[in-house]
Amino acid sequence: MKIRKIFYGLMLGATALACQPKAETEKVAQAWPETLPDVWGGKQLFTFSGLDGTTDYDQPFSCFTLADRLGIRLANFDPYLANLSEEQILARRPLWVELEVNGKRMSFLPGHSKTGAFEYQKNEIVSSSLIRSTVGGQGVELRLELAFADQRHIAGRLAVRSTDGKAKNVTVTLRNANMGSSRIDGKTLRIAGEKSVSNLRLDAESVKMKSDGIDWPVSLDGEAMQTAPFSWSLHFGGYDNPVTSVSPEFDSLVAVRVAPYLNAELPKGISNKVAKTYLKAYSMMRGNTETAQGMIPFTWTSPDRSPHRQMWLWDSGFHGMGLKFFDGDWAMDALKSVLACQREDGFVSHAMNPKNKSNITQPPVLAWAVWDVYETTKSKEFLEYSYGPLKAYLRWMCDNRDENKNGLLEWYDGNESGMDNSPRFDEHHKSHKPFDAVDFNCFMANDYLYLEKIAKALGKSEEASEIKAKRDGMVKLINEKLWDETQGFYMDRYLDGTFLKVKAISNFLPLYAKVATPERAKPLVKALGDSSTWFTALPGPSVALDDATFGSNMWRGPVWINYSYMNYLGLKNYGADDLAKAWATRTVENMADLYMEHGTIFEFYDPLMKTSPRQLPRKSALGCLTEFGWSSMLYVRMVEDLAKESGNI
Repeated sequence: MKIRKIFYGLMLGATALACQPKAETEKVAQAWPETLPDVWGGKQLFTFSGLDGTTDYDQPFSCFTLADRLGIRLANFDPYLANLSEEQILARRPLWVELEVNGKRMSFLPGHSKTGAFEYQKNEIVSSSLIRSTVGGQGVELRLELAFADQRHIAGRLAVRSTDGKAKNVTVTLRNANMGSSRIDGKTLRIAGEKSVSNLRLDAESVKMKSDGIDWPVSLDGEAMQTAPFSWSLHFGGYDNPVTSVSPEFDSLVAVRVAPYLNAELPKGISNKVAKTYLKAYSMMRGNTETAQGMIPFTWTSPDRSPHRQMWLWDSGFHGMGLKFFDGDWAMDALKSVLACQREDGFVSHAMNPKNKSNITQPPVLAWAVWDVYETTKSKEFLEYSYGPLKAYLRWMCDNRDENKNGLLEWYDGNESGMDNSPRFDEHHKSHKPFDAVDFNCFMANDYLYLEKIAKALGKSEEASEIKAKRDGMVKLINEKLWDETQGFYMDRYLDGTFLKVKAISNFLPLYAKVATPERAKPLVKALGDSSTWFTALPGPSVALDDATFGSNMWRGPVWINYSYMNYLGLKNYGADDLAKAWATRTVENMADLYMEHGTIFEFYDPLMKTSPRQLPRKSALGCLTEFGWSSMLYVRMVEDLAKESGNI
């Protein structure tokens, strides 16, 4: 837990930074390890972490990297679209660097323009709160550094030098796209958007202010580096609000921001690309963390700071299972935050924020997650906090999600199941047609298993016996009612007794929940090893390849890493260790390859590894979300599990 204890809540004004130990500051000048996340890919989160200081849910300052330029743009209030139009991006006031040498202007990253592109790009770190990247061409090199100082201010530094020793006159430009009104106040360029004003200031001896950026003319002599600090801040309201600024000692700020990655303990025996992806996952969750606000009394996590932004029930459970490898307190707070928003009757919303919460729920994975985190932290206080709410939540499910009162539960709709647009729900969404769901009842059986463990750990032996009886009863009903002898599989079943025919990844959860009998587990294990249906290039499509409903849209075919991980556990539960290892190894390796190509960890993936996740449809939009929480933390979890088993990934 050392990372949180050192850095959690650290305020980064100039005074605090001046007090950082000299050894930490010196790390900036040292060569950083090759395992740092350093891939530029576009739409990567850049924001202020709730682990570094106070965040503001209502007035956020979050950014995404640009795909084709060295810079960032506002991500605040993005719609649920992965691919914005050029006009939508420009409206988010992107900030990027340009370089003019001998009359030739370079604005684009290599490969993004036949003319006007830099010749090369070299990155040292591309993380959620610190970026250091260098571009070059025409015998000149330009380095951009960005670091969040606090929730309102980004500190930056430009550095330019001649690479061939020749004297040159060049112009460095900080371009700030302007689709609204702008105002120049001295050396500060202010641009107003719909809800906020951004303020850009470049502190150099000679600058030329323009309505869409700031020029910095530089005379280069030999290979000496010339530098200029700058700042970019965001304030909600209009021009009447005064411009505030922070003046941190920049090297000290960089030292603080890079330290969590230098201090993180990587699993032994992992390759360089897996290590980079592992630390990228850590970076993403630091960025997806907010401080206590409103009805949420603890540090909490979001699937992504934009567009989801809120705290989600089962996402938080999966987050905790990975966060614990970095900091047990962080993991416990993520789960306690969800339970703290519980209604008095036991209901837990599927989405919550500091002011509001939804009226549907999500899969019950919280008892499993609480026990999993407890196995690392050994905090009885955490178990005591969680036990009552968990028990009440499972009771609410049984009382309110069993329409036909047969002891098996039905989802309210696809959104509640977490598998929003799965073909399992096509008929239900057309005309109310609920079904006893394999996944719902397996989640319940599994959570009963872990709630029983929690009760025993707290010395509640009588309650533990009662919980075990509930699990046993549910396991019996699943095997009696949800096994389709004709298909030789566990299948969802309509209330009229007919089985659904959709072959969905959720049908394998009897393995994960230890519900399947040994005989019935055999065809499930065999199917998961079949490369023509389930054991694909990236294993675990959400619908079987040979199912008539298989497609590429969200839960209608693509791989989701939470189900991939649960099926990995299911295989291990029934002794299929070799297949389980192959399943997890394929997942880890392919996710790492895609990170090295795109610079991010995605919401879902093409099981055939033929289509970029950026081109997969997401409901009515194109492109799945980037920087996704549970994908990142379950990547960490699979790497940790594989490293523990074999020590070589």
